[in-house]
Amino acid sequence: MAQWVLKANGNVVPRRTLRPLKVDELHSPTEAKKRETFNALIERRWGTSTKPSNVITPKDEDSWEEYHDDDESPRLIPEIEDIVDANGRLLCQQPAYDKIINAEVLLQHGDSVQSAKVLQRSLGPDGITVGKYDYNPCLNSIIHDVEFPDGTVKNTVQTSLPKIC
Repeated sequence: MAQWVLKANGNVVPRRTLRPLKVDELHSPTEAKKRETFNALIERRWGTSTKPSNVITPKDEDSWEEYHDDDESPRLIPEIEDIVDANGRLLCQQPAYDKIINAEVLLQHGDSVQSAKVLQRSLGPDGITVGKYDYNPCLNSIIHDVEFPDGTVKNTVQTSLPKIC
């Protein structure tokens, strides 16, 4: 097993053996001075979480050079147009929260559980979708309009609708 250790020059190296400071070393003035010096060097190299470093790293250290091979030519990824159906509409572009539209779900209606069809996402008075979608079904707050067999249309939160896979 190895651990990553930050060195005073700002580089990270793997080390297999290390130990924490002992209590007397932790409170020693010389060790405290070493830690202050180390922190100052790291701050000068990398900056702090609120203020980035002004030091520009050498060009050869952070530059990336493309690999060339004399034996094999580079493989290019072909340009593929968007996938469309027979009518020219884009496929696989429907957001996850719209996949439930037109689904039949079982919901409480009056005193019984009845089948209902999901019609659309509910819109507020300002014309914006009510609620917010989250990939975690427990955090969804999107509201949909559903229609029951008797013609009644109600709003329901997506988390109360069954999980769509």
